[in-house]
Amino acid sequence: MMKKRIVNLWALLLAVTAVQAQSFTHSLALPKIDSSGFYEIELPVELFSVCNKKQGDIRIYEAGTKSQTPYILRNGSEVDLRFIDTIISVNFEVKSQQKNRYEILIPTFDEVSYSALKFSYSPNKSISKAIAQVFPLLNHNSDDNIETTKVALNINEHADTTFTISHGTIRHGQATRIVFENVDANFAITSISYQKRIENNSVFTKMTHLVWENTENTIKKTSVIKGSLPFNTPVQKMEIEIDSTGYYNRHGNLQLFTEKPRNLFDDNHRSSISLNFNEGNKISVDVNNIMANRFLITINNKDNKPLPIKSITAYSPKLYAIARLEAGKQYVLMAGNPTLKAPRYDWNYDYTVPKNHRIAADAVLQPTAQNENNNGILLWGAVGLCILVMGGMAFSMIKRTTVV
Repeated sequence: MMKKRIVNLWALLLAVTAVQAQSFTHSLALPKIDSSGFYEIELPVELFSVCNKKQGDIRIYEAGTKSQTPYILRNGSEVDLRFIDTIISVNFEVKSQQKNRYEILIPTFDEVSYSALKFSYSPNKSISKAIAQVFPLLNHNSDDNIETTKVALNINEHADTTFTISHGTIRHGQATRIVFENVDANFAITSISYQKRIENNSVFTKMTHLVWENTENTIKKTSVIKGSLPFNTPVQKMEIEIDSTGYYNRHGNLQLFTEKPRNLFDDNHRSSISLNFNEGNKISVDVNNIMANRFLITINNKDNKPLPIKSITAYSPKLYAIARLEAGKQYVLMAGNPTLKAPRYDWNYDYTVPKNHRIAADAVLQPTAQNENNNGILLWGAVGLCILVMGGMAFSMIKRTTVV
């Protein structure tokens, strides 16, 4: 009799678990397409807040059927380049032009991360002994300079009409006077530029509706900024803008964490990242996709005035589902089940998706009729029932043993 009860209880638990495993809390209607083929579907960032830890519970179905459509997930950095090399022009003024001497002035140069300045010149004529003397100036309107750097130039006829002056010669935050000597009478600089690797923000989603407040701890001499994200999401990077152009050198700490996890599968670990406020009015820190809906920033002010925080911005990675869709069919994406693992499909994706096959799932993420809370109550109710019954049976066995 007891064995039969145990078997029935386990059957009940397995049945409830099976119902839980097949349920989804949210659905998303995907846009219809006009031609069949592979598509990169940009998914809404809100999807992170309903999916399990590795987004393994996403399923794509043809609407009205139980037939799964195979897909793979890619983040923005896997679809587009995260960093792009960009050519940036530098302003300059021609101060004098003489027979064998040519002088220019570069106003205050604020760039830090560049490899070299590239100078274009005319005419295309060989100059074997040309040199450039570089004078970083103490003051833009003064000829007082710190030190002189002499650079030999390699100017060859029929070669590329450019030469470079390496990083560090042109100093950050200072105006620079450059005198070219032993040059041709018609020598002239036509442009100055440098190559900079900039971050491609199109691979991220900028989080909106961040809420934060800044308080001062006068005893510990720290600024404490507490803030929240609109929902639980992986954070790729954060930017903190200071409303100040003066010199400062502060250290701080950034903590990202999830407050009030949705279920036992959510991670409530606090990740801590060191911050250095010592250059420019904006700092950017890569936080490597930490799941969070709260953040805490602490800045050690020492005996200085607190830094005025102008803005705080968080970025989440874009998420794409790549799938082969058929024209005219309606597809629906289902998500929201912490017990599901990522699907394994019998296909090998090795295909470049055309740019015109990138579409956005701009429909609103909708809760399904099957409510997540009801599923949880059913599951934990079944577990509680099993515990009570098993405890009762154990107590009955102990009582019988005592009587004997």
